[in-house]
Amino acid sequence: MVIKKSVMAGFLVLLLHAPGFVMGDSRPKAVMEEHEKGMEAEAGTQKAREAWARERRELLSRMESLEEENRRLGRDRDRLSRSRDHLERDVAAIERELMEARRLEDELDGRLDEVLLRLEGSMASDLPFLEEERTQRLAMLQDLMVDPDAGPAERLRRIMEALRIEADYGFTVELGRIPLQLGQDEVLAQVLRLGRLGLFYRTGDGRVGYYDAGEKRWQPLEASWDASFARAFDVATRKRAPELVTLPVGRILP
Repeated sequence: MVIKKSVMAGFLVLLLHAPGFVMGDSRPKAVMEEHEKGMEAEAGTQKAREAWARERRELLSRMESLEEENRRLGRDRDRLSRSRDHLERDVAAIERELMEARRLEDELDGRLDEVLLRLEGSMASDLPFLEEERTQRLAMLQDLMVDPDAGPAERLRRIMEALRIEADYGFTVELGRIPLQLGQDEVLAQVLRLGRLGLFYRTGDGRVGYYDAGEKRWQPLEASWDASFARAFDVATRKRAPELVTLPVGRILP
């Protein structure tokens, strides 16, 4: 116990006689404050370093993402460039096809105009049958050729249909009653059409005749033709079985 007190007393004596030690001196407190400030500054610096490190990592990650995005955009750009080149080739091919289609359409319209003119001429020189129906069909085709809403396919279809109908007339037999101008008189007569071979008439009073395509008028026949005409008209109306009948056909036109 005496030893401990002696040590403490000696420590105090040394402390009191230590250089620069003065009772009430404030320098140790200032040192501590400076030390604390240094510690705070060090802590702030450490936080700043950590914040910078986080920011650096984030920037690196962002930079890697941007580089990857740039590479992806580069690939997309190359792909789009190839697609553009392909589309430009397709557009050029389509434009060539459209030009060819327009050329063919103009050529087709020219050919169809020629066909229509030939059909009109054929009807003008043909036997006079179904004149109203055929004239209306021809007028409809002429209107169709100048209709801007009608395409070349529609024009071709309708003209081909008209040609087929006209061709079919050459293989059909028709019998009907129509008024005929016979000399100075207009007479209602039975008219038999045998394809395009000829037109033959028989009046109610028994007169017979045929249409002369060369003279473009109806020609009467002698009474000796009455029996042949009667058989022909009966075959046409199916009153008797088909048989060979001799009939006049007039001149054969070139």
